[in-house]
Amino acid sequence: MTPAALLEELLRYHKVKSSETAGFAALSHDEICRTVLDQIDVMLGAFEKYEHISYMTQGPRDNGVDVLLKGTVEDDEPEKFFALQIKSYNELEDRDNQLARNLKAGLVDAENSYQQGAV
Repeated sequence: MTPAALLEELLRYHKVKSSETAGFAALSHDEICRTVLDQIDVMLGAFEKYEHISYMTQGPRDNGVDVLLKGTVEDDEPEKFFALQIKSYNELEDRDNQLARNLKAGLVDAENSYQQGAV
């Protein structure tokens, strides 16, 4: 299994009880991004064969991406990217923040910035 396949599986299929994630409600957006990034770094650290670099890019000019992972499997391959947009509990609860519009705009920004190496 490659790091990309494991990360995709964990993000798509790992389910936990609501009680296990209740602590996230008290965290800020940046705290959640840092927690996710730290967990990804631990997971990817188990794959010594693969080089990876991860960034917390969250900010005003983040191109729709809060956590960015990039890497290659072989030296002669182009870089590939995993771009994650993370939302905090407060952002989801704010009914005036036009969440759907912001997510769509973020997706377009991310695709324009990282499409060449998108996974």
